[in-house]
Amino acid sequence: MLISNLMQKTNLKNITNKNFILLLICISIIFLSISIFSALNHSNLEYISKTKKKEFLIYSYQMQKITQNGNFDTILLGDSSLGNGINNQIFSEELGLNSLNLALNEIYGFAGMYNLLKLSHKKNEKNLKNVILFHSFFFLLDDHENYSHFLTSNNIEDILNSNNKFSHLKNYFAFFFKNLLANKFYEKEDYTLFLKKNIKSDYIKQSENKKFIENVKNIKEVNLRNKLHYLELIVQFCKKKNINLVIVYGPIHINTNNSNMIKKLINFNNNFYSQNSIDNQNFFVKLKIEETGDELTHVDYPYKDEVTRNYTSNLKILFN
Repeated sequence: MLISNLMQKTNLKNITNKNFILLLICISIIFLSISIFSALNHSNLEYISKTKKKEFLIYSYQMQKITQNGNFDTILLGDSSLGNGINNQIFSEELGLNSLNLALNEIYGFAGMYNLLKLSHKKNEKNLKNVILFHSFFFLLDDHENYSHFLTSNNIEDILNSNNKFSHLKNYFAFFFKNLLANKFYEKEDYTLFLKKNIKSDYIKQSENKKFIENVKNIKEVNLRNKLHYLELIVQFCKKKNINLVIVYGPIHINTNNSNMIKKLINFNNNFYSQNSIDNQNFFVKLKIEETGDELTHVDYPYKDEVTRNYTSNLKILFN
């Protein structure tokens, strides 16, 4: 009787284990199927193009530029210091280039720039000769690289370049459902109105409130592993495609209250490039208080043309 009971318990345990394994296999198949379907249908890019958020709006806006322009030989990639600081028409004219200003913002990091670079090259492979990478001194302090790489990825193969492949796949699964929800509430006219309302001078409209940063804490604790990974992808891509890569710092307002902080940031940025043997230009434009927009690294609208000419005068030697 005892032996019989033990055998029954063992059989039940085996059945339970088998059922559990089968359940795991089924869940894994469903997860992979939805993730792959989501990737093949570009759920991430669809979500970006239909969601009324400023951080998504700018990527969608810059993708439209690439689609609508076919003969550019130069692209400017960077954060908000580029979008607020460079007038693309003047930049092109002064340097004799046919450029596109594809400024994103800080959250996209080098990963978002990398994916825009690949998209630009695919659109205009024969003519693309120059990439100017333009970022503020605060840029290295934010790390959203892996998420941004997923968010802006154009192909399922992009997962191979991710620094966190499982997270990339997991995001495809999540965005399948997010995109279903976005489609439900998407109205083209509302989105077009949202775009027009929030774009000014070829970039996201600045805030009316100034947000000057006075202190930056724990610079030494910043982990640059992800930043370096995606920057190296940009460098390698440009070398492989024989594209000239120039890295430039954006403008910044320096005053007596923040000068020590800015000095630390400048050294931090310079050390990042020198320690990784990546060439960059060390000059930048110092903004006067009246030239400064809603942030220390943003140029106020009336001074954008002047700041652009300041940069082109420094860059001319590289394009003659």
